[in-house]
Amino acid sequence: MNKFEIKYCNTARKMQNAFTALIERKNFRDITVSEICNLAGVNRTTFYLHYDNVFDLLKEISDRLVCEFINGYDKQITLDELRSYTAEQTEFNTSKYLAPYLNFVKTNKAIYKVYMNNFGELNIDYMQHINKFMSVNIEKYGITDTTIINYMSKFYFTGVMAIVLEWVNNDCKEDVASICEIIALCTRHHISTNN
Repeated sequence: MNKFEIKYCNTARKMQNAFTALIERKNFRDITVSEICNLAGVNRTTFYLHYDNVFDLLKEISDRLVCEFINGYDKQITLDELRSYTAEQTEFNTSKYLAPYLNFVKTNKAIYKVYMNNFGELNIDYMQHINKFMSVNIEKYGITDTTIINYMSKFYFTGVMAIVLEWVNNDCKEDVASICEIIALCTRHHISTNN
């Protein structure tokens, strides 16, 4: 990166940090560009060089967090490793797979809550990432029709996200282990080899 790019990224990070600090104590819709700029020590022109509006800033923060999570998660287990496991070992509804995600959500709950409640879904890369892991698990039960696998993956993903969003909206009061168990109870034994 050249000097300009480094400065651009550092300035963006300052505004992201300012927004994150504000979202911890204010309603998203009440946060203004001026407040972000004052806290970040930049002017409004600088803000608009980086973002179209506060929603755009939120999206960039969310995308960055999701990328960080995916990169960390990929280091824990690869798709090739998953394919070598038995069906029971690839159960996506176990704490082995859910706990890292739920800890990520809890750490970033303010951003996650605002983003999910305003945009309805997370970054497409994250959804594709989770979908590929769910697909491998579904295939392990002998379901090979890609259309069925796609629908089942979406069904499970949407259900898990609904539970996670409810948890976040309740300020993550339950511990991660409890949410893992709730998701496991909701998804356990629903995949059958009779397709």
